[in-house]
Amino acid sequence: MTVHGMPQGYEDSVGAIRRRIRQSTEGPAGDLIRAAEILVQMARRSDISANPA
Repeated sequence: MTVHGMPQGYEDSVGAIRRRIRQSTEGPAGDLIRAAEILVQMARRSDISANPA
């Protein structure tokens, strides 16, 4: 994976998170397939408002 440069204004917040993730020895968090399945199920629902105010 290629990670491109980040605008300076984001280095303090997003940069810190990115460094922490890269230093982790745990590997990717979560189950990406299960997360995708949940998103597809939600997208197919007709009872969810497109713009909850």
